[in-house]
Amino acid sequence: MKTFKLKNIFLGLGMLASVGCTDLSETTYDIVPQDGFYQTKENVLQAFVRPFGHGYWLCCRAMYWFGELSADHYMTVQREEHWYNGGEYFRYHYHTWTVDDWYVNAIWEDTYRGIIQCNASISDISKLNPAKFGFSQQEFDDFISQTHVLRAWMYMSIFDLVHNIPIVTDYPTTELPAQSEPKETFAFIEQELLESLPALQKKESNNGNGLKQGQWTQGACAALLVRLYMNASWWIDEDKTVEAEKYCEKIIDGEYGFYDIDNRWDAPFDWDNDKSNELLFGYPSSFGGMHWLYDYEMFWQVAPFLSSKYFGFTDWGNCNPKYALQPGLDLNGNEYSFENGKPVRKFMKYPDDVRLKKYKNLGNSKREGMFLYGDLPYETANGTEYVTSGNDGLETAVTNYNHLE
Repeated sequence: MKTFKLKNIFLGLGMLASVGCTDLSETTYDIVPQDGFYQTKENVLQAFVRPFGHGYWLCCRAMYWFGELSADHYMTVQREEHWYNGGEYFRYHYHTWTVDDWYVNAIWEDTYRGIIQCNASISDISKLNPAKFGFSQQEFDDFISQTHVLRAWMYMSIFDLVHNIPIVTDYPTTELPAQSEPKETFAFIEQELLESLPALQKKESNNGNGLKQGQWTQGACAALLVRLYMNASWWIDEDKTVEAEKYCEKIIDGEYGFYDIDNRWDAPFDWDNDKSNELLFGYPSSFGGMHWLYDYEMFWQVAPFLSSKYFGFTDWGNCNPKYALQPGLDLNGNEYSFENGKPVRKFMKYPDDVRLKKYKNLGNSKREGMFLYGDLPYETANGTEYVTSGNDGLETAVTNYNHLE
């Protein structure tokens, strides 16, 4: 009996030993190899559009903060205990930021992450056989050209903000790039746009960009050339006004498709601006997809505190204003003597401008005005009430600018 039990025990141990000797190691990957990723037509489209999604995100991040808060029309002020953040917004305003400020690193990291995504997309798609995935060579050329233009836009944006930047086009790359001279960077961006323009599609519709919204077309690429040339005097100390006028005329003359000034000032900013012939390029958005941009930062956080009651939209709370226009009047109602900034005062030089009217959403894609000022009424069960701060009855909307300011 004991012999039988011992025999069974040894057999069991043998079985465990045989199982224990099985190699359980596995090969893990920190990336998906190119050959493993590109299996379907959808995979190619995913690689193509990925940098575009990053570009949309980039618009409302460090590029927006640096480009707007460091200028003379916009500001983030301390509101009681809010928005001081260790003085970071003051440093934007006074141009006293340092390398220790997180947003200085953010402008580099955010932008070059997008540039590297463009490099990867260009490199990968250039190596694929379009017919294998159900594309024509012309479609592949359009994908690659659009990505070149997107990359040029990213380079132009950080060139404007930082000026001395490295140019990276290879993917992958292991070498640390050196900074380029401003004229070298300017020439690189110009070449990217000029070489890409003929391979891009023209705008086909006379009713906006339609399904091409968010894609770089010839007209949008030409508009970037205009921007590049218009800034040449600042960026490289050369006057390229003639070149800028040349591409403006081409756009106006319809060489790249039909574009026209809309009959409403707000049409290019409306929810259906894919039908606006004034829009050359715009990132597409939808409530179920890319609407995240609208519930914070450059949109929701410009709305004054409690103004959601005036808007009749309280789904997202009472607003936490981060941004505001810089004022043109001091606390005694006297206009500041400096020339720059004072955006509202400059609007007031044109009293017939319909945008000076107090903003009101009229429904059915209709609105009037562009500013909030004075009393902001809203309806309650007790009748009409007004947006106030509760601090001595002072209005929080725009600190009551008195006739706009």
